[in-house]
Amino acid sequence: TWKVVVGMMKGGVFPMEGAVRGGGSGTRRKEFARGVARELNRHVVRARRVRRDSIELWRGRVERGWSQLSSEAQAEASEFITSPHLLFRPLRMMFAVLAPFLLPPLIFMPWSTLFWYVVGFLAWYVLLIAYFAAEVAMRPPWYKTDLAMSGQPSYWKGFIHDPRINLGLDFETVEFPNAHGASLRGWFLPAFIAGQRSRNVVVCVHGAGRDRRAFLRHAQVLVEAGFCALLFDFSEHGESDGNQRGCSFGVREHNDVIHAIQFVRNRYHAEKIYLLGTSVGAASCILAAAKVKAEYLKGVIAENPFTRPGELYIHHMSTFLKNYLSQNTHHIWRNILFWVFSRVLLVRIGIGLRDFGPVDAVKGVRCPILIMHGDADAVVPYSHGEIIFEHASQPKEFWRAADTDHCALFDKYPTEWSAKVLQFMLKHLG
Repeated sequence: TWKVVVGMMKGGVFPMEGAVRGGGSGTRRKEFARGVARELNRHVVRARRVRRDSIELWRGRVERGWSQLSSEAQAEASEFITSPHLLFRPLRMMFAVLAPFLLPPLIFMPWSTLFWYVVGFLAWYVLLIAYFAAEVAMRPPWYKTDLAMSGQPSYWKGFIHDPRINLGLDFETVEFPNAHGASLRGWFLPAFIAGQRSRNVVVCVHGAGRDRRAFLRHAQVLVEAGFCALLFDFSEHGESDGNQRGCSFGVREHNDVIHAIQFVRNRYHAEKIYLLGTSVGAASCILAAAKVKAEYLKGVIAENPFTRPGELYIHHMSTFLKNYLSQNTHHIWRNILFWVFSRVLLVRIGIGLRDFGPVDAVKGVRCPILIMHGDADAVVPYSHGEIIFEHASQPKEFWRAADTDHCALFDKYPTEWSAKVLQFMLKHLG
């Protein structure tokens, strides 16, 4: 501070004589004091600016360094997982460490006992790995059991709140029981025709690991066309009851859809009901439609459905293990391994050993069906939608969305999606 004051004086900002030594008038002393205060304030502001710039520079360096380390770690992890020689390197090391403890008992073991020991050892670990692989399929990384505000897919485009906040639409929070008496929760969005609440209702069914908000961005299209909309959470999803058992690929979920149909019929006296689902939700709609009475439903709109849980699971296993078990070789081992892994999943979700899914149930659907699928779907292959369409009974329609990924048909083609869905519903409204 003293250096600043002396510098001001030497620089001629204020005369030293009189002002400092008391020789000047009171006005000159006040002017001198105000000048000192201004210079001190300027000095403090400059010092704070320098400090802030230094902090920002340091923070930027830390963030860039962390980002680089994270990218390198992800690249190394990806290379590790997809490169067999890297993956088996730690296994070789583990075997080398444990060999002194494992080999001596095996050397003195009878051959017949040794054979069954090895078979049991391998079977145990194969089943153990299959169990945990099924766990990942049932509880994918995006699986949540609340209406979280973060970690939602980009194609939701910020529609993560509620109909009033995001769309300016009135809604009612609803609750109804599932097959086991647990509560399913959601939103009911009313629509009005000539001042009267419409009795045309669309039951919107989300996919695995998601919640009712999966169709929030679609709801305005439905309501403005005169269709009420029920958006609800599956059991084990969103705000509905559950024990975090994850997704069952439509086995449990289709019963929730059936109870949603009963709910809108009993409470809102719905007369014409449509089912609109995506992914696992689409599969659940088809499975439910095959069980309910034909007069209850006017149509099913299934967006990117899969044929069977086991087939979808094997597809992803084949993609993941392409560097280990090539499709051109190891045919016997591939078939055995994939069969075992898929059957563990089927048992865990409650089907049993026989794979059963929408492609089998769609034959029993007696209402019109519209199947939509993106041909760039990386989760459910486009061919699954085609196969289900081939097995469906008339009347049926199919829409191929070009260059569109999983669950993103509305986002890439909002006008076309709205036109296809509304034309289908109005055509079969009766």
